[in-house]
Amino acid sequence: MKVVFSERAYVSVLAETAEKIRTETGGVFLGYIDGDCWYIVEAVDPGPKSVFQVAFFEYDQSYLNHLVNKLARLYETPPGLIGLWHRHPGSFDSFSGTDDGTNTRYARMRKEGAVSMLVNIDPAFRMTVYHVTLPLRYRKVEYEVGDRFIPEKYRALAPAERLLNYIDGYACGGARRKKFPEEPLFAEVLCILRRTSLNVEDYIRGDMLRRERAELFVEELLGKLEDDLEYFSGAGAEAEISLDEYCLHLCVRGRESYDLSFYRIQYRDEPYFIFRFDGCSFVYTGGLFTLLMADAKTAAKNGGAVDKELVECSLSKLEKN
Repeated sequence: MKVVFSERAYVSVLAETAEKIRTETGGVFLGYIDGDCWYIVEAVDPGPKSVFQVAFFEYDQSYLNHLVNKLARLYETPPGLIGLWHRHPGSFDSFSGTDDGTNTRYARMRKEGAVSMLVNIDPAFRMTVYHVTLPLRYRKVEYEVGDRFIPEKYRALAPAERLLNYIDGYACGGARRKKFPEEPLFAEVLCILRRTSLNVEDYIRGDMLRRERAELFVEELLGKLEDDLEYFSGAGAEAEISLDEYCLHLCVRGRESYDLSFYRIQYRDEPYFIFRFDGCSFVYTGGLFTLLMADAKTAAKNGGAVDKELVECSLSKLEKN
């Protein structure tokens, strides 16, 4: 395995370390995984509401998720959240128990695991990069810095012409939303999905449906949402993520807007993700919308109906996986 930092990402780590030279600090990495190569193109700062102390550091999670989405839109191929970094005091270049918990959440986001990097100043600046996998296991990996080591497709910015066309179309009173050719089918699937709604409140004690702070589960949820976010992007829809104190919101925009709110609940000592849409509750499994739409398109192509049975069949596939 090899990790490559863009010059911008490397300088971002240096700049953040220099700014918080007397305390711990850190950030997250955006990039791409291509075979055995991990390309880090952005290192996002931790945010103004982070906790910076000499031997303790805590991220401003709401800020991070806002900026991660903003930066990803700048690239022709949006990078994903693939890791994190933070500074340790002195020469301590191993992870604490608190770090283990954070690294576990990041490693759970994708099957390949995550990159977790420690920065030390002892007395010179030093970076130690680890590959984190589950069950929790650390392996030191080599890294190099330089844009020339990163394929052009991962450095390409979003085409200005595409953005200008959208802006000009909006200003001229044209289409105010991105084209989402599959939107009618998506709306139909959501309509049918409502009929398969799980009445979560019937199965979960009222106090167990308590909403938890989004930062406690957002990394894991974003990992589960990865396939669906890629689907929406590829299908031409605009998918925007935001956080409030209690949950993660996903707004899918085409001609219309579809607002989904995701929560983490506990049922019989097992954690579940649910989402609410149009007053209905559903258990969410990674890749749900990708699979539903694939099955719906296949049914439509073969002259079949997008009906309740098809949705239930798609859901059963996810349960088996």
